[in-house]
Amino acid sequence: MRRIFQEYIDENSKLLTYTAPRVLGIDEDHVNKIYRFVVTDCENNVLLDILPDRESTTIAGFFSRMNDKHNVRVVIMDMYRPYRAIISKAFPSANVHLPV
Repeated sequence: MRRIFQEYIDENSKLLTYTAPRVLGIDEDHVNKIYRFVVTDCENNVLLDILPDRESTTIAGFFSRMNDKHNVRVVIMDMYRPYRAIISKAFPSANVHLPV
């Protein structure tokens, strides 16, 4: 049952799309001994998604399916270096803020 459910999720998660928020928050969390990428709408306190890993290809794929990327004005993120390159490509006009 677990395998079938995971196959379903893997196949259908590629179909999910989101509308880009004005203030995008990105971070990671350690779940089941694996770093997961967390995407939030910081302005409305909404969790958008938790991705299965924080690999650049996974994150870039997620953002490529996001609608209205021009909406993003601010990205709040930590200093993990790979995120910077992905964000600058996906949201070139957004201001990046690093929490203190």
